[in-house]
Amino acid sequence: MDRHLVLLDYLAGFACLGTACPHICCITDWIIEIDHEHFVRLRAAMAAHPADQRILDTRFPADPEAIPPIHRLVAAPGSRECPYLRSDHLCRLQVQYGEDLLPLVCRKFPRRYHPTARGLLMRDTLACPESTRLALVAVPEPTLLRLTPASGPGALADPASRWRSTDEPDPADRYAARILEILWELLEPGRHAVDFALFLAGTFAQRLAVTVAEADAGPTADRLAAEADRLADPAWLDRMRRSFADSALVGHSALHTAWTLLAWSARRTDTPYGPFIRAALDSYPGTEPRPIPGIDGRENVHWNRDGAVPSRWPTAATLAGYRRRRVAVESVCPGRVAGYWRRYSRHALFGAAPLNETELMGHLQTLAVHLATFSVLLHGLPDVCALAGEGGPRPADPAAALDAAVTETVTQLSRCTIHNAALQAEITSYVYGLGAFGMPFLLTLLYFLDVGDGTARDQRPDREYRRPACTHA
Repeated sequence: MDRHLVLLDYLAGFACLGTACPHICCITDWIIEIDHEHFVRLRAAMAAHPADQRILDTRFPADPEAIPPIHRLVAAPGSRECPYLRSDHLCRLQVQYGEDLLPLVCRKFPRRYHPTARGLLMRDTLACPESTRLALVAVPEPTLLRLTPASGPGALADPASRWRSTDEPDPADRYAARILEILWELLEPGRHAVDFALFLAGTFAQRLAVTVAEADAGPTADRLAAEADRLADPAWLDRMRRSFADSALVGHSALHTAWTLLAWSARRTDTPYGPFIRAALDSYPGTEPRPIPGIDGRENVHWNRDGAVPSRWPTAATLAGYRRRRVAVESVCPGRVAGYWRRYSRHALFGAAPLNETELMGHLQTLAVHLATFSVLLHGLPDVCALAGEGGPRPADPAAALDAAVTETVTQLSRCTIHNAALQAEITSYVYGLGAFGMPFLLTLLYFLDVGDGTARDQRPDREYRRPACTHA
């Protein structure tokens, strides 16, 4: 059986923007590592350039505790850039010594790889603006591409639309692949509103987690097939829609969490994303400190523990302003923002693969927090405020302005979180502190477009965007 590579189709022909990129990736607050063997090869290639060797020795010291040996880039005082980045934003290593001598992390960015029994998954980070554009706003929408050595180069012209999980010999990989396929189908264009699709995904994960513990539940594949059939049952879906529409949210939401995380991140004034986040937050009336409750109404001790991030709750005026902007943007570009979040959800869940039922629940919870955070940032940007009738003149092309705004929003926040272990730990702490899993918990986290009081339920978009989807209303 051939080994295979499963990837989002646009990665097969991905091209770096180079000098035209608005966000260089050669910055020192990210992790840039060189394995020792590659370090030796690179240093040897610099034999005629002792100044470059000294830079390599000084700025890429060996980690004495790493096994196998690793050299890591360290920041120089007053500089955030790689010492080999030229003023024209080209890499001096690549220009002078050749692409083969680039460190692996530089050659593969923004791609990431995960091994399976018979191959690799290739995903990408949206800390790259070109990846973000292709993932969220480009036409046509990304599909999954499956390549094997037997396919040859022509396979790129005829991509498989699904990961063919029956080809995986390992039961765990087949199980993970089928979960991915089910989620991918839930988030297909036009199938469900994005928040309801995520609610169904959470219900699916919860039911899988429950049946795993049941001794008489039957083989794993049978349980998964039964839950997949349930997701396609019109009568069951109608009951779920009624449950979703009628359920009351508990006393907090992912939206409230977003303000705390953003206020925490905006303190990074030494990075481009810190002022960007601060400017978006400053467009809202303000926040106030308040403990975040747990799922049972008690204080979330993990989030509000001593020394943790002070919880910032949006004021009533801020929530009203956020809701007003969201409704105004929806009236100008119906369904477009929901389309971004649906595509982001697909991308994030593929990036989390391979999954099992327990990991899926955790990824959905974190996804909800990220979506809410993106939404707060997006609706605080100048062009989006202008679309909502606030601030400057409305952009001549609302669709293009919104596409550019969401690309910048997701790229900036992804650059903030990609190597920010402290921020990731705080998100995990918040989610963990909410307590036991249950349907109210899922509703609270996954209903990310709401403001915590249920008043926005009638504003949920029921259309996906289609170009050109915007008007000049």
